[in-house]
Amino acid sequence: MSTSPKHAHSSSSNNKEERPRFFDPKVKNLCWAKADVVPGRHPDRWRKDAAGNVVCKRFCNCHGCLCFEYDHIIPYSKGGESTVENCQILQTRVNRFKSDKDWVEKTELQGFSCDLKFADKELDIIEMAVYGDVIRPDPVASKAESGYFGMTIGLILHSWMEAFLDKVAVMFHCLGS
Repeated sequence: MSTSPKHAHSSSSNNKEERPRFFDPKVKNLCWAKADVVPGRHPDRWRKDAAGNVVCKRFCNCHGCLCFEYDHIIPYSKGGESTVENCQILQTRVNRFKSDKDWVEKTELQGFSCDLKFADKELDIIEMAVYGDVIRPDPVASKAESGYFGMTIGLILHSWMEAFLDKVAVMFHCLGS
């Protein structure tokens, strides 16, 4: 039985069975798992949405370029159920465009995607800041991150992070003046 909040099909009909309005945690996990994997990134942390945008699992229900929401492919308002088959992840701004439309073409969704694209180094910095480490899914990269090479990568990431934080500090200092 779903633990999702319930919402009746029609407020005027008490004899109709209620259906969940939101995706429950199990459906969300399955929905995330069925999304395309980002090559070279850990699948528990990074996925591609239905428009091909890279999104981060920690950035659910926010408004940045790496943020996403769980979307009803067939909108709830048009009878769509809160099931894994009717669930997809969408970058937040794309989901806001899609709204209650159903069967929107991928190219149309891409047209409303955030224009920013992140390089691998930038995603590494973001992952380090959000999770405290960078995990690679493939064994070759995992080997490279341990031992001497891993120490070198760690030092490089640390220096990138320091430079990034210095730039952010300067930006906020300028804004505060």
